[in-house]
Amino acid sequence: MQSDGNKIILVHRSDGSGTTFAFTSYLSQVSSDWSSRIGHATSVPWPTGMGGSGNAGVAAIVKKVPESMGYVELAYAKTNTMASLTGTGAGVMGSGLIPMTYAFIQNHDKTAFLDANVNTTAAAAAGAISTLPASDGVWSNVSINNAPGPNAYPIATFTYLLVNPNLEQLKGMDKQKAQDLVAMLYWFVTDGQKYSTKLNYVPLPSAVQELDKKGISEIKFNGKQLWSYP
Repeated sequence: MQSDGNKIILVHRSDGSGTTFAFTSYLSQVSSDWSSRIGHATSVPWPTGMGGSGNAGVAAIVKKVPESMGYVELAYAKTNTMASLTGTGAGVMGSGLIPMTYAFIQNHDKTAFLDANVNTTAAAAAGAISTLPASDGVWSNVSINNAPGPNAYPIATFTYLLVNPNLEQLKGMDKQKAQDLVAMLYWFVTDGQKYSTKLNYVPLPSAVQELDKKGISEIKFNGKQLWSYP
């Protein structure tokens, strides 16, 4: 596979994804033209380019197609490699592996171009904490994209897990399974957070952890609370 001359080939997700929602939301915020013509959603009518399924599909195309660029989540950009030709002397070329090349993006304040990493993503989340809704509030309009601040990476999002608060409504659910699910969710937002950084995810700020705990306390089975917030 190769591109047509030096024309840049744009690569996007062919499947619906939160990654696409976050990326197109950012584009809609910084470009009125994009906002009016394309908009933001988990899937959008891309005006051009090639589609790949999942982060792996997009990364695979970018690796194979010269002069191509796409978007993947942070962990993929940081941990995937791509082939490179490196000089080994006297005109002999050898193949090697280099990290995926990715762009630094200008921050909201227009004072710097920032690397995408755990610290700059955390900075984007920090500014939103005071405006977050209650655990049982409306989160559909929450955004940490294009957040102000000199170190806030402009394309970022929370990761969400949707849970029915009345677990008896789920097929095959019993009280023990419901209790196990609640225990797992509690571990996710507390002790499990220590694994986030190694996976190139940002640990939840303490204020967000408390919001999540309150949400967990609202999960019931046959009307009975399974875990109560302190």
